[in-house]
Amino acid sequence: MQRTDERQRGGCPVFGVKSKAIPIGLGLLLLIFAVVPLLTPGIPAPPLPVIAILIICGAAFVWMGLSR
Repeated sequence: MQRTDERQRGGCPVFGVKSKAIPIGLGLLLLIFAVVPLLTPGIPAPPLPVIAILIICGAAFVWMGLSR
């Protein structure tokens, strides 16, 4: 029987699942949210700091999912 305070190793550090798809999917979604408003003429683009944060966080999530 496993104690409740022991954590299983090998899972995602953010979401606690073994699949790598969750952080990669979230990272791609953040990257899409940053790029699509820039490419679509009818949608107003967010300010540059917001775009930079979305791109950096998205790249970090994709890297985290691929590196594990």
